Amino acid sequence: MLKLVPVPNPNPGEVMVELSGPADEGWLRVWSASLRLLDQEPTGALRPGWASLALPKPLLHSLANGVYFITFTARRGQFQASSRVIKMMILR
Repeated sequence: MLKLVPVPNPNPGEVMVELSGPADEGWLRVWSASLRLLDQEPTGALRPGWASLALPKPLLHSLANGVYFITFTARRGQFQASSRVIKMMILR
C-alpha cells in the first residue's frame, strides 16, 4: 500500500487508496478522535493503482464537526498490510 487520501479534505465523500499490488479484500475504517471505531466497510477485491472508496453517506451525515481518523487494511492471501492513520476533518 502506498497512499491513502480523503478527497476532498475537509468534508470528504470518498477516500483514494493507492495499492502497489492486487488485494483480495480490503477494509476501510473510520475512527473518532477518541479512537472509537465508528464504521468499517469491506471493499472487495482491488487492483494495483488508485482506487476510489466511497465513505458511507449515513455515516457522513451523522458525524459532528471535528477530526476523525481513517485507516485502510488490504489482504492478499496470508499477507496483510495496513495504512498509517490519516486525519479527516468534518466542517459544516
